[in-house]
Amino acid sequence: MSNRHRRLFPDGVVPKAFEHVETRHTATGVNVLVLRPAGKPQFDTFRLPAE
Repeated sequence: MSNRHRRLFPDGVVPKAFEHVETRHTATGVNVLVLRPAGKPQFDTFRLPAE
């Protein structure tokens, strides 16, 4: 099964910001992130370094 062109969230979902609270590591190597809502998201742009 290919995940190409699949969306994580449907159209119309309002973006939300989250704050990282803690990270837990399981014995099997899985990282579990604990997040809490942090209000409105902030958007910005970035540039890749020139080669």
